[in-house]
Amino acid sequence: MISSEGIRLINICDAELIGTTVKRDNFEMHISHEYFGGDTINSEQAIELIRSSTAANLVGNRIVGRAVKEKLANSSAVKKVGKLSFLMIFKF
Repeated sequence: MISSEGIRLINICDAELIGTTVKRDNFEMHISHEYFGGDTINSEQAIELIRSSTAANLVGNRIVGRAVKEKLANSSAVKKVGKLSFLMIFKF
């Protein structure tokens, strides 16, 4: 978790995505260990971290699907690159 001036940002991705690169047209995103890596956690821990954060950056069909299922975000906010789901959550 990154904390600064009252903002708590959490970055979570499905574990198997670490080290991969997603490409589509002119868009390319490397899912790096430096940005998303760190502790390996289970889905319940991930949901608790998302609930306690003020912003969340999620990548992967499992974590994004779980966040939507837990009603932490609306499915209309989910973006797809190919078959891969991306979701950013901001709490105001």
